[in-house]
Amino acid sequence: GRLSARAGQGMGVGLLTARLGLRTQRLTRPLVFGDSEAPRMADLRHELWQQLRHLDGPRKQSK
Repeated sequence: GRLSARAGQGMGVGLLTARLGLRTQRLTRPLVFGDSEAPRMADLRHELWQQLRHLDGPRKQSK
């Protein structure tokens, strides 16, 4: 499916905000994250794409 320009811009801004939030967590957290505990941008992006595919999936199957 196609995404509108406004929706694409919103996703970009959301990912930048998430990146800032993750960096802030790392800098202000009183205890250091363990290697496998630290949230990562790759995980957030993956989850976002999974949710977008899920939203687009039923529409494609019904055709």
